[in-house]
Amino acid sequence: EEDQQWHHACQSLLLLQRRKVLLKWIQSCFASDLVTLDTPTKVPTIQTADGEVPITWPDTLDALSKNASYTSGYGKVTSMHPDAPSAQSASLYGSDDKVEKALLATCIALLKSGKFTQMKEVCQDYGGFYWRTSMWNGG
Repeated sequence: EEDQQWHHACQSLLLLQRRKVLLKWIQSCFASDLVTLDTPTKVPTIQTADGEVPITWPDTLDALSKNASYTSGYGKVTSMHPDAPSAQSASLYGSDDKVEKALLATCIALLKSGKFTQMKEVCQDYGGFYWRTSMWNGG
């Protein structure tokens, strides 16, 4: 019985090693195909007690703060909530939609390439999407 347990443990270890090698190969394939984020080089920031923080969706924030009475029916989001575009089936203002799509494409490519730290940095640099990295990290 002890020999069977030892044999099973060795098979499990070998399987894990093979999966790790396969994962590294898949990640390297995706890494050779990485996209670049098509956003402005200077992201607007806001001063907080913790220092300067990048602004998420600056065009949307500007539009909503200029007319706080937006309700619905314009096909645009009515709040800065992270789920607003999908929950309201609405788009963001100005170039925020384009930046959002480019950010997601870049993050997914980095995630598939196994570059999680770099993906977190991109999210933080382009508007402080900390919630996304937490979600993708399982936390």
